[in-house]
Amino acid sequence: MIEFGCLPTIIGSMPHTDPSEACALVSRHLKDIPAWPQLPKRSFKENMYAQFSEGFPGVVLKGDSIYIDRSQDLDKPLEKLYAAYLENDVDKYPISPDYAAG
Repeated sequence: MIEFGCLPTIIGSMPHTDPSEACALVSRHLKDIPAWPQLPKRSFKENMYAQFSEGFPGVVLKGDSIYIDRSQDLDKPLEKLYAAYLENDVDKYPISPDYAAG
């Protein structure tokens, strides 16, 4: 008989709106493989598409939609973003608590 040594984890999204409650559940039930809870019901900014858009050139969040405003010149801001990526400068484009309360 095959024995699997599987452990529980989550994909991230949780139905909670209270970050403390979600983190407490993760801490209590996922001790071996904890995960960062995303709370899309708390805010659209925690939606998996919007969450990592903070600081991305041209991104506009309106209500429950996200799009790129291409009416502005994005060349220089995109070059800065790419340079930060190449330099592995994660501090240049942080994810704020507004986008990631969990």
